[in-house]
Amino acid sequence: MGDIGMASESPYFSFLMCVHVLNDYVHQAIESIFEQTLADWELVIVANGKNAGQITEKLASYYEDDRVKLHQSTVPQLCSSLNYGINFCRGVYIVRMDSDDICVGDRLAQLKALTEEGYDVIGFNAVIIDGEGKEAGRFHDRPSGVLNRRSLLRKNWIIHPASAIKRETLLDVRGYSGGFVSEDYDLWLRISRHKKYKIYYSGDVAIKYRVHGEQAKGDPLAYAEVAGYMLRELMYKPGLEHMAAFLLHSLKAVFFAWIQPRFSSREKR
Repeated sequence: MGDIGMASESPYFSFLMCVHVLNDYVHQAIESIFEQTLADWELVIVANGKNAGQITEKLASYYEDDRVKLHQSTVPQLCSSLNYGINFCRGVYIVRMDSDDICVGDRLAQLKALTEEGYDVIGFNAVIIDGEGKEAGRFHDRPSGVLNRRSLLRKNWIIHPASAIKRETLLDVRGYSGGFVSEDYDLWLRISRHKKYKIYYSGDVAIKYRVHGEQAKGDPLAYAEVAGYMLRELMYKPGLEHMAAFLLHSLKAVFFAWIQPRFSSREKR
């Protein structure tokens, strides 16, 4: 399906959201974008999976604003849908948004101030909420500042749905390249290989990050994928730093693969 309307000028920000299941969370996420204090944005939504057509039709009936662009893909995979959606984004910065999270009202205003510094990736902190919207603390406890490669090898500090990426940079590194549940970490690692790119983390809150039962949070697959990325980085540029990162994340993968079945069996008792 094509766009719903077409703005005459390119916006500065392109929200990119993928929707696999249409529920109340999706509407809350979209409404939070409409409530932004800055209006220079478009929202590119990619409905994916076997129900993509139905999702697109329903969303088209709900939102008739020219800034909302609807597309669909039958591939039920986030990485594929993100790459597909990038093709339709016209903004200078692509602002990631998950369909079950909520933007704070001044998210774009905070982001606008930092884009003037020319950062390629800008990540913000998030407040964690449950399925009912009740707050349960912040995601990270880290001061604001530029992230170097060493810190990213140790931990993924950039919260994917709270991030913004310069579209030119994203195209330059050829978008998302893989991962079922950790495609964002792979992207940050590939971007951080190049000294010309700058990655910034802000401790300010940009979204309310929803944690609920339908997510793949804590999936051992994510840790296994990251260990694989670190092996790739070690092979790409052998050295002690990359070796240490590979060993660290491999141990995490083994630990979580070992511990999860034990928690699962305990829950069934």
